[in-house]
Amino acid sequence: MDLVIDASIVFTAIAGKGVTKEIIFLDALKLHAPEHLADEIEEHKIRLIEVTGLSESETDNLLGIIKGRIAFVAKEQFEMFLDKANSLIPDKDDTEYLALSLSMNGIPIWSNDNHFKKQNSVEAFTTSELVSELKAKGILS
Repeated sequence: MDLVIDASIVFTAIAGKGVTKEIIFLDALKLHAPEHLADEIEEHKIRLIEVTGLSESETDNLLGIIKGRIAFVAKEQFEMFLDKANSLIPDKDDTEYLALSLSMNGIPIWSNDNHFKKQNSVEAFTTSELVSELKAKGILS
């Protein structure tokens, strides 16, 4: 199952030990994100060290593993969908996620941000909805 994953989900996975981290590591999922998410993760590394209580090397290791689970896509590959994405959701910080999804034939977005629910061009799952979907498909127990 292919999904576009947003920053809030990645940060939750890094900082937590719950189902979000479990889902990120499911082999049945192929996760995609705009390339800028990799930079955003690095920009917040100091804060992640504080939140997780991990050492810098442990944090680097975790970030490397999680970033390795995500296929980062250059903006040039989906920029032709940015205008449409901008017209569909009010939060301009997240239009790249929607544009990426649109460029990939509308694969679902995994985000807990409710503005993705205000558009109907692509399916958007919250974590709890994704858990239900994965359980229904037998991917998650």
